[in-house]
Order: sequence, then structure tokens, then C-alpha cells
Amino acid sequence: MIHQGLLAESLGEVDGVMLIDESGVVKQGAHSVGVAPQYCGAVGKVANSQIGVHLGYASRKGYSLVDSQLFVPDEWFAATHAAHRKACGLPADLAYQSKPVIGLTLLQATMKRGGLPFQWVAADALYGDSLAFHNGRRPFEQIALSR
Repeated sequence: MIHQGLLAESLGEVDGVMLIDESGVVKQGAHSVGVAPQYCGAVGKVANSQIGVHLGYASRKGYSLVDSQLFVPDEWFAATHAAHRKACGLPADLAYQSKPVIGLTLLQATMKRGGLPFQWVAADALYGDSLAFHNGRRPFEQIALSR
């Protein structure tokens, strides 16, 4: 990925930090993909919103967004939402993923592409309390620390 290579050149440091967090956008109506009543940090409460999970990078040289993915709430995968999923153009084979799983997937994809050095992964309690996130992250901690 060109963007990741440029980040490595301009910001990369061996003790860099990968940052995983989500952000929400309040939405009116229900026609945008992934809109549902859910906690939205932008307003500090449950609101009709869309949530994105983001992977950032920070070093002493600066910071940047690395990758993002839309979070689609589990209710969108119920049979009652089939027509809505189709109308929004969601792939038929898309399956529910929790925010921690999305964050881990973004981290794994970035590491697979290589070139962006880091020593630390920082995230809030949503990710820190996720057993799936911790279990999936362990092999990557060893890779990052051995660089």
C-alpha cells in the first residue's frame, strides 16, 4: 500500500505506536450502511449513528490515519434487514464483526503489508477488555518487539 510506505518513510520509528479506536457520526434516518442506535462518542450517548473503527500511527515525528473500516451492528445481519443490506449494497457474504475484531483485522493487515515499524499498540477499554483482541494480538506483539 503506497500510503503505508509513505508513512514508514516520513513517520516510521522503531518505537512507534499503533492506535486503535472508533468514532461515530450522528445520522438522521436509517438509509446509510450500519446506522443504528448505538453509543456515539461524538455526542457521548446512544444515538442513531454510524461507527468507524480506525487504525492510526504515531511517533515522535508525527501521526496519521493508517486504515479504517465501517462497523456494521449485528442487527443488520438479521433476516429482517436482508432487503436493507441489499439496497445498501453490502456484500452477501459479509458477516458480523465486533469492533475489537475489526481493530485486530486492521492491525493484522497492516503488519502483513509490512514496512511500518512499531513497538506498542494502544486502545481503549473496549479493546483492552476483549479476549478475542488479546488472543489475536499476542503473535504480533512478538513480531513487533523483535524488529
